[in-house]
Amino acid sequence: MRRMGALAGGVAALLAVSGCAVHDRQWGSCGTAGAVVGALVGGVTAGAALNNTGDPTGGAMAGAIIGGTIGGAALGGLLGHVMCDPEREAAPPPPPPAAAPAQ
Repeated sequence: MRRMGALAGGVAALLAVSGCAVHDRQWGSCGTAGAVVGALVGGVTAGAALNNTGDPTGGAMAGAIIGGTIGGAALGGLLGHVMCDPEREAAPPPPPPAAAPAQ
């Protein structure tokens, strides 16, 4: 149980630190594709890992698959967004101030 707490803390820290990297990007198809692929891989991996530990109950298997799907979608979407979604265009600079009238 302590390992799961450490893993959750590490993932939370990673997501918090990566917030600066995603600030200047637009969400596009890469983030969506990453979320779909991450959900699929996370769900299958969690189900297979629990199945290999013995004879799990139906509720435990469903919980593992749902948890793996949600976690995989979150991580996959974030990684897809950071890796290849386009950066936002910079706003145009403000016009120069008007000159003061000569007296």
